[in-house]
Amino acid sequence: MLMTSENPPDTLSNFNDLLGLEFVSSAAGVYVLQLQLRPEHLNLQGFVHGGVLCTLLDTAMSRAFLGDIPGQHRSGATLELKVNFLKGVRNGTLTATGRMVSETRRTAYVEGEIRADNNSLVARSSGTILQVDQR
Repeated sequence: MLMTSENPPDTLSNFNDLLGLEFVSSAAGVYVLQLQLRPEHLNLQGFVHGGVLCTLLDTAMSRAFLGDIPGQHRSGATLELKVNFLKGVRNGTLTATGRMVSETRRTAYVEGEIRADNNSLVARSSGTILQVDQR
């Protein structure tokens, strides 16, 4: 799906709203959001579902790519998303941070991480975003 910077940095999609993602901050290529865990975020073993973690990471990294510069218009699509799941979490609040690392004319490289309440690293990710020219 194509993402654009038309919306302010604190605007999330209906899907992200449904999950309960909350905007925290956005500045200088870094985007932070949080998720207060609910029972519906858990898998059958009682840990946060990997799909929830992937959504947190993809959203944070994509929004870091889109940026928060007034008047800047960007659009892109995630080409690749790699996630390392490092720790299972059952409750609390997760904080996801996405960072813009580098870019070329056609692609951007982004990284992300999720931390639990006690600041322990839950997951780490990297991704490639295709920069799309809208005409």
